[in-house]
Amino acid sequence: MKASMETKFCDAYQALCDGIAETCKACLNAPHDFSVIETSLENFWEEQTPKNRPDLDSKSVLEFAERADKTLHTSIVKSLMKDVFQNMTGLLTKQIRNFAKCYSKWIEESLEAAKIEGKFKTERVKLASSFAQRLRRYTGLNHLAQAARTVLSNPSHITHMLEDYLRIDFANVQTQVKWMCDGCDEALVTKHEEAFRHMQQVPATSNGDSLENWATWMQGIVADALGPKQKMFQSTTPEGKKKDSEKAGELLLRWSFVSNLILRDLTLKSAISFGPFHLMRLLCDEYMYFLVENAVAEGGFKPVNHVVGGGSIVGQVEGDTANKKSDREEAQDSGTSSGKTRKHARDEGIEKSPKKAKLGK
Repeated sequence: MKASMETKFCDAYQALCDGIAETCKACLNAPHDFSVIETSLENFWEEQTPKNRPDLDSKSVLEFAERADKTLHTSIVKSLMKDVFQNMTGLLTKQIRNFAKCYSKWIEESLEAAKIEGKFKTERVKLASSFAQRLRRYTGLNHLAQAARTVLSNPSHITHMLEDYLRIDFANVQTQVKWMCDGCDEALVTKHEEAFRHMQQVPATSNGDSLENWATWMQGIVADALGPKQKMFQSTTPEGKKKDSEKAGELLLRWSFVSNLILRDLTLKSAISFGPFHLMRLLCDEYMYFLVENAVAEGGFKPVNHVVGGGSIVGQVEGDTANKKSDREEAQDSGTSSGKTRKHARDEGIEKSPKKAKLGK
């Protein structure tokens, strides 16, 4: 009887997860209504009355639910963010971020409504929160990628970035890296610095693959640090896995230290391209975390392929282009009208000085 009840619950829980995954795929199309998932969760747990459900804190149920949740979360990420550099509409990005913000709350509230407590609830909420953070990071990375693509498509920015980079005292940077990072391979640092310099000097193709070139360069860094040659992620013991994760974390710290030294040098030299470099540094930090996180999750580094130029716009529906054009024209008209109003106010001598912003408590 107990085994039968557990099997019935697991089948129903798997069906719930499959339904959520399908809903997320459908939400790639307008109107991107993720709130349907909240209703599905509420309906499912309303049906799971104390008489109809097994002991949710049993080992077999907990293990099954964990596998199902992780599979679901991976499926959602792959369907919504198939490529973290993909072109996406602003509306879809906003709706995905809202979904990530609400998801763990929907899980928790539906479980509370069904009066489910204990380890089962704790683990469901914990996994949902971790997934939501991952999804928010990916949408943030995508936003930075779109901004970076605009910067890298400007020949003037590229020229200034190369000129400013060539003025960096990289020998001094390497000296500080050697002093601060014990065991850091100087030859490896030099190799990747030269590769970056070469990448800056080679113009992008007509396909606009500058961003993808940066991605390839960064993947080379992670491959050298966490790839098969380093014999990473081969341990099966908890202690060995922890050591591998710590080594992956060291790569993030070293990357952050080196990129900070370079940005510091650009700042002190009042580089014209400081703004573009700062944006690219933010992008690279997020992308490095993305690569390392995937390497740890997959048990080793695997190359990530990106569609050149970001591909077609995900989430765009017929009429979007016309609507965007109309919105831009309306904004321009509004800006023109606002400008005329301010000019009239100055002419009349009634222009008021701006109020000071209040500091938050």
